[in-house]
Amino acid sequence: ALARELGVGDRVHLLGQRTDVAEIYKAADIFCFPSIREGLPVSTMEAMAAGLPLVAAINRGTVELVANGDNGLLCTHEDVRRFAENISRLQKDPQLRQQMGQRSAEKAKAYDVQNIVAQMKQIYTAL
Repeated sequence: ALARELGVGDRVHLLGQRTDVAEIYKAADIFCFPSIREGLPVSTMEAMAAGLPLVAAINRGTVELVANGDNGLLCTHEDVRRFAENISRLQKDPQLRQQMGQRSAEKAKAYDVQNIVAQMKQIYTAL
């Protein structure tokens, strides 16, 4: 109702729970994450693994994954104007989107389940 009221109802789709998230990531150009608080932002890691550049809010969990100007663009969650500018910047620059997306994919490899299992095994073995 709010989307219709704001005149963007034809461009906003609330999809609900999905089982085809990987396919949705493939169809996206940019991953936007305005979350106020995060511990471990799994959706951000998924988007990175899908090779997406990020526009995200500065919070504890996200800054561990997103380096401003490297694999995404950061701003505070309150700064709606900057958030929109960052989205627009990436939308207008396909080369920057591609570069940041590639860096996202590279950074995401550190969080691949095989790497995490190997690290955990090494920690437990050392004990």
